[in-house]
Amino acid sequence: MVELLWHSLAAGINTPYRGVTMENPFDSDAIEPQSRWLLQPDVEPHQETVHFVRSLGGSGEITVKELTLLAYYLNENREARHSWPGELLFQSLAGMFDHRTPSKADRDGFNQDLEEIERECSRVAVVIADEGPEIALDSLRVEELPLPVLDKTIEIFSDDVGHSYNVNLHRQSCSCPGWSASRSKYNAGDLRRCCTHMIEAYLQVIQAGELPDCSPVFHALMEDRVRRGRSLDPKFTWRLVKIKLRPHLVIHASRGWSYVYAPGGNSTFSRYAFEVDERRWAFGHVPGSGKAIESYLDDARKKGPA
Repeated sequence: MVELLWHSLAAGINTPYRGVTMENPFDSDAIEPQSRWLLQPDVEPHQETVHFVRSLGGSGEITVKELTLLAYYLNENREARHSWPGELLFQSLAGMFDHRTPSKADRDGFNQDLEEIERECSRVAVVIADEGPEIALDSLRVEELPLPVLDKTIEIFSDDVGHSYNVNLHRQSCSCPGWSASRSKYNAGDLRRCCTHMIEAYLQVIQAGELPDCSPVFHALMEDRVRRGRSLDPKFTWRLVKIKLRPHLVIHASRGWSYVYAPGGNSTFSRYAFEVDERRWAFGHVPGSGKAIESYLDDARKKGPA
């Protein structure tokens, strides 16, 4: 009798017992499916791939250009696509790019995968905390990072629509519909005036040596955004925070992820992300000035939107 009952349950059949229908306990919603991104104990993340994935995404979305960059990276790196997480990412991308451009639904699903990878990397990461001395909040210099003014108009071709738009770097305006609809309301000099076309125009003049006094962090920001096909999200507050005179570009909102371009060696900048509600750094990767940035974000959150 016990053996028959077990077989009935295992087969997923409701079995009457003393007049009561017994539900198969293995169908319970309480049993959560295991994430396919869960790292097995004997598996190490491929650090180069993790570093590459760290540079993607933001604001809860991923761009087609970022997906393309990742696809080329995996296609050209055999070790990466036969390791975690590259192997599964490569499979997803291969299907996504099958004779078409990835849709919004494709990108949303892939972004969820990246979020799971980030959580798993954070779970297993050995976090190297910022052990430096406490830095007083009032010692931080917080400034605007203004858009440079240059008497120049540049024609920028848009792959999305197949034609060009005019970017005026003196008025800091663009002829694209998106700029008129959502960016023209910001004051002159405000970073949030930058659509993707304006960012590309700024990078062109920087690389041509036409902005010799350009801030290194502004250069790094333009370069990173062009590489990833991103504008400057207007729902964030953008501030230049100088910590021990070293410039950090902090991009924050009242909830969720905030982002930091922090200086490294040789005038380079690296992008970090901090989850203000969960109080953790993405991928367990903490900048050297982590504690000071957390203090600034806490204070900014208390004060509310700028």
